[in-house]
Amino acid sequence: MAAARIKVGDCYEIRLPDGRYAYCQYLRWNEQLGCLVRVLDLVTEVPLSSVHQLQCAGDIFPPVFVGLRASVRSGRWKFVGTLPVNEFKFPVFRATSATKPGTYNNWYLWDGQEQRFIGQLPPELRSLEIELVWGDEILEERIAYGRNPFAEIQ
Repeated sequence: MAAARIKVGDCYEIRLPDGRYAYCQYLRWNEQLGCLVRVLDLVTEVPLSSVHQLQCAGDIFPPVFVGLRASVRSGRWKFVGTLPVNEFKFPVFRATSATKPGTYNNWYLWDGQEQRFIGQLPPELRSLEIELVWGDEILEERIAYGRNPFAEIQ
């Protein structure tokens, strides 16, 4: 089934590998990385009956980029409604060319517009998301099991 045009504020139901349901909200389009979403901290055993049940949900982790269009178009993620995006501030991401766990000295910070070299990553910035686009399956596993394969890159 063809998906309707994705709009800021649209919310989607994500079926997790363990059978539960999670939810995300589309926040912003970025020319470089695509769809930025927030993954809500509401995981349920059965699908929600209304998008309004998401109104007071927080975030499981900071916003991430994901191939949202493909996930929706394939029917993997299901549209459940739209909620307003209030007081949105683009998050800061950390970036490096490293791909394996370890400690690196070539870190940058990116605010969606500018990238700034910082060298070594201080401990207080290790909770920032890495600048990358998540695949739907690996993001579903992160939500279900709490495993972030990129957390060990420091």
